[in-house]
Amino acid sequence: MQLLEGIDKESLSLEELYSQPLVMLSPEAIGKSYYLMLENALQDGYAPTIAKVTDDVETEIFLIQNNDLIGFFPENYPLIDESVELKSLPIEGSHHQFEIVLAYLATEQNAAVQRLLELLK
Repeated sequence: MQLLEGIDKESLSLEELYSQPLVMLSPEAIGKSYYLMLENALQDGYAPTIAKVTDDVETEIFLIQNNDLIGFFPENYPLIDESVELKSLPIEGSHHQFEIVLAYLATEQNAAVQRLLELLK
């Protein structure tokens, strides 16, 4: 999750998170992840205030920087680095989790896929 720099915190509590307006990528842009975020918020006991919805990450970053909004990103998201004036903070005690999953056919014969699988093991 990202916040504007200048916030002197190392993490956010659920209360702090949900007391702030959020910007989200649209369901058209991120599919079921949008609805999973809402479900996770409800599991945490909160209803998020989604102030803005956008279709791309660049606009989301712009809205965070210029409208004092909070947005969700995976840890070490590649567009978030020292040149972008945002701070990444973990959420304390939340149901918000993500997993990177690789799916492939058990009968996959593509040499590039086979090599990738070998490297990942």
